[in-house]
Amino acid sequence: MNRLRRSITAATAARSDRFGFQDLLAEATYGIVARPGRLVLTILGTVLGIASVVVTVGLAQTAAGQINRQFDAAGTIATVDIGDLDITAVPVKDPSQPTSVTTAVVGASAGLLDAVRGQVVTGRFFDTGHDTRADRVVVLGARAAQRLGVDRIDRQPSVFIGTRSYAVIGIIDGVLRRSDLLDALILPQGTARA
Repeated sequence: MNRLRRSITAATAARSDRFGFQDLLAEATYGIVARPGRLVLTILGTVLGIASVVVTVGLAQTAAGQINRQFDAAGTIATVDIGDLDITAVPVKDPSQPTSVTTAVVGASAGLLDAVRGQVVTGRFFDTGHDTRADRVVVLGARAAQRLGVDRIDRQPSVFIGTRSYAVIGIIDGVLRRSDLLDALILPQGTARA
């Protein structure tokens, strides 16, 4: 009998050493109600931390999207140094044709026309294919075309930088940004590099 009592006492003592679900609930409840100020500050800190991360990431994504859209719409442009070469519309000295003119020569990307909000009045603007192949083509600003005596492209006119000819494929006008392009010869970047 003593042996049975000892085993029941040992089993009861072993069960009382365990931490059960009811004990877990009691501890959690005690932790919440014992210090409600600490609980509120912990929750507030967590909420503010998560909110600040969401706002920071959201603003970064919005700014990145706006910058990407701006660069996607933008064209690039660079001045081309042609030294002392003449720019003419005909390779020979013909008194009936305009003489050589002084005008800016620029290399530009295919997206330039959209970026400067210009329009093609005749012909077309060059594309990435012209740029990639370094085709010898040029687009003239309206005032540069007028000074060179080029008013149509259906006759496939050429302009010469020095002795090298470039086919005129278009004339632009109505440029809202960078109106100086109306006085320029615009080459594809690949052509300008070549």
